[in-house]
Amino acid sequence: MSTKQNTPFGLWPSPISAESLAGNLRLEDAQFDSDGTIVWLEAVDGKTMLIAQKLGDASLTLSNGVKIGGTVGYGGGEFCVQDGVVVFAAKNRLFKKA
Repeated sequence: MSTKQNTPFGLWPSPISAESLAGNLRLEDAQFDSDGTIVWLEAVDGKTMLIAQKLGDASLTLSNGVKIGGTVGYGGGEFCVQDGVVVFAAKNRLFKKA
């Protein structure tokens, strides 16, 4: 039987560390295509990848090591998906994956 211990607010033990929140996995900007495919940006330890997945299939990395995002804050998103085609910004260019 465990005993309860009172601790000051914010000082209780937690399984979530600052390191785990700061570095590991970040997901953002999920977009759905008309066929149900979902495309999203996934960052692991600061390295961003563009990932796509159809319902029931394994996920597929679309960016293949290319750094996603524009180098100048132009106000647009990093990628767009429509009718089976993904266009994304990287290395001062636009890339197209069908």
